[in-house]
Amino acid sequence: MRARDAIARAIYIITEYYENTLEPFFDAVADDVLWIGPAEGQLIQGKDILLSTFAAERHTLTFTMGAIQAHCVAPSAHVKE
Repeated sequence: MRARDAIARAIYIITEYYENTLEPFFDAVADDVLWIGPAEGQLIQGKDILLSTFAAERHTLTFTMGAIQAHCVAPSAHVKE
């Protein structure tokens, strides 16, 4: 995947996440994810546990984002952040 395609995909996933459409995020997250959540002491390890935690905490809050910008940083030839 090219850097600009990865950036576009990340923007899509983030935008959907903040509109409470979580499936693109869940589809992209790794099986061995380590989620450091916003709640005090919230540390979740593993996709299955993350999915079950999110399923128990559904809400209707949404966020409006302005002009999102993303920049690719390449600390080495094989790594992009």
